[in-house]
Amino acid sequence: NHMNPICKIIAFQMKEMLHLQTLALMGQVSKVVDKSLRPKLTEENWWDLFYYTIFSVIHIKQIYKMLQEKQPVQFSQDDLELYELVFQHNQFSPRQFFALKKIATIHHARKGELLAKPGQAIEELLVLIRGECAVSVNGKVTNIVKPGGFVGELEFLR
Repeated sequence: NHMNPICKIIAFQMKEMLHLQTLALMGQVSKVVDKSLRPKLTEENWWDLFYYTIFSVIHIKQIYKMLQEKQPVQFSQDDLELYELVFQHNQFSPRQFFALKKIATIHHARKGELLAKPGQAIEELLVLIRGECAVSVNGKVTNIVKPGGFVGELEFLR
């Protein structure tokens, strides 16, 4: 069966990941068919069949995720504004944006409100959507964060 290596050779020439995954799946399925049509299935063939089937399932899952990623996403006006302000230029896909949004909370701060107590680490990553935020250390302003900027990113990355 030369189908598997031929599919792999062609797949690695592809620039589109969906095409690569599809050809890799075709190669894996050809191995499953080849191994299962043998006159006598040995223990070695069973392990090969198991291995190729597992990888076929992985390819199917990846292809499904890629197809889902290509489906259009509906933004509300507020979501679109936030996505374009912060996430789009940071190369987040719309689906990644919505996944993050599901675990995020929105906090409306009043002018002068402290977002963290002095000396206390910020335990979450804050994204400024409107207004400005002064970051101060020991009473001295070290940074002015503008819309689209992050507060607490250093603590978040630790």
